[in-house]
Amino acid sequence: MGDQNQEPEIQPKLSYQPVVDPLPESVQILSPPPPINQKVDILGILSIVFDWLFFPLGIVLGILGMKKAKKENRKNTVSKIGLILGIIELIAAIAMIGVLVLAISGSSNSHVFF
Repeated sequence: MGDQNQEPEIQPKLSYQPVVDPLPESVQILSPPPPINQKVDILGILSIVFDWLFFPLGIVLGILGMKKAKKENRKNTVSKIGLILGIIELIAAIAMIGVLVLAISGSSNSHVFF
C-alpha cells in the first residue's frame, strides 16, 4: 500500500549532445602541410654578407652557390641576389677608380678638358 504514494523514479536520459555546435559544412579543417625538404642556401647567404665586406669573394660565392643549387635541383634566388649585388659593387668600384684617375690627372693638367 505504501507503494502507491511513492514518486516514480526519474531516470536520467542518456543522450550525447555536442557541447559546441558542429562546424558548418562549408568550414573545412585543414591538416598541416607536409614538411618541405628545403635546404638553406648557405653559399648565397655568405655571398650577400661578403658583398658588403669584400665584394670579389661575394661574387665567387654567388657563382658557387648558383652551381650548387642547380646541381641539387633547387632554387638559387639567394645566390643570384648575392651575385647581382657583387656585380653592382664591382661596377661602382670601377666607376669610382675612373673618377679618381680623372680627378688626379685633371688636377695636374688643368688646361686639358675631357
